[in-house]
Amino acid sequence: MLHWIKRWRDWAMRDIREFFAAMQRTGTPRLEAIHFSYEKAGILVRNEPIPWNADAVLVEAMIRFPANVARRKTAFTLRYPGQPQLAASSLHRHSDTDLFRLQFRLPPLRQSLDVEVFWNSKLLGHCVLPLLSLEQFIEGLRVDNATVFVRLGEYTVPCQAFLAAQCKGLMATAVLNSPTSLAPLLDLDLAVEFVDCRTREVQTAPVRLIAPQLSANQALVTVAAMRRPRRIGVWAVEWRISGRSLARSEVRIVSQNSFRRSLYMADTRYVVIEKEGSPTLTRHLPAHGEHSRLGPCFLIGSREPGMAALCPLEVRVQSRAGSHSVLLAQEMLVTDGPTLFTPGTVGPSDLQQIAAFELYHRTQMLGLLSTSPAPVASFTSEGGYRPPEDYGWSSASEEELSDRLARLSELSLE
Repeated sequence: MLHWIKRWRDWAMRDIREFFAAMQRTGTPRLEAIHFSYEKAGILVRNEPIPWNADAVLVEAMIRFPANVARRKTAFTLRYPGQPQLAASSLHRHSDTDLFRLQFRLPPLRQSLDVEVFWNSKLLGHCVLPLLSLEQFIEGLRVDNATVFVRLGEYTVPCQAFLAAQCKGLMATAVLNSPTSLAPLLDLDLAVEFVDCRTREVQTAPVRLIAPQLSANQALVTVAAMRRPRRIGVWAVEWRISGRSLARSEVRIVSQNSFRRSLYMADTRYVVIEKEGSPTLTRHLPAHGEHSRLGPCFLIGSREPGMAALCPLEVRVQSRAGSHSVLLAQEMLVTDGPTLFTPGTVGPSDLQQIAAFELYHRTQMLGLLSTSPAPVASFTSEGGYRPPEDYGWSSASEEELSDRLARLSELSLE
């Protein structure tokens, strides 16, 4: 009896071993996905063309194993033309799924490659590793929104012109854009050249990026000139890489006289603080009693394109008796876009003594704002008119006259 049982056990074990051997011969791992990436100075960039200066190339395959197949990385190889087959560097189970992560590590590419993943001698899949050449990378690199900034006192202002005596520093900023990540820039000499066009003196400022910028395909960068301009003239600011120009702009250093001649008053307003306490701006002088305080508002600008400069301004009060006094003296940042200058407000009792607010730059009067109502024309019996009292004409007065003439024209047409 025992002898018969032993023979039956041996027969059963032989059949079981043959069954599992057959299953192992027929079961094949399945390739679910394949990806590639590259390393550059410790930065890992995934699924982008492999640059010519990559430190290493990684091919990663996601494998699903049948239950009866041994999970050995030595069974996998990577094959590509002109090279011996490459063994897998690692095989790990994916933390979130039942897939396994298979990785191959390749040397830097010299050309685009079609690589194939094998399990034993069976092809599981393939992918193409595209090569990004130096010429292709530079061709796709763009410098957008290149702007020159100047430091004026506490301000840092974008400009195209400034005063040499006021400049505390010159900077250039731009947005780098590329179809791929900016990691290849690590081996390239990207720099900004500040060139004095009169003396041809060149200051070179290298551009450096941090890891998050290198991993992205867009980066905002800023560089500063080592020495600031001191003479009137033109400076060129050029972004260059490997001997090629990517962007160029110019900035002018103008004289004090040129800046002073370029100043103008673009417009005037009245600052009205109503009795409820809310300030408003108006073009026309409000009626007496409709406000608790009133003051001038001047819009100052420069006709010099792209100008930025600190300008000392002074608001003087012209009394009805003919005397002048200073209401406020202040240094303002003036550009080619109108700058709002509001020196303050006065009460109704003080306003009755004021004929006009005058705006000065040093000894140069830029404009005035009258506090008197516009004079009314008084005609004589002979058809003439009596000349009005002295009145400080301003842009607000001009606009009020145009408005009244327009309304008069509408009435005549009706």
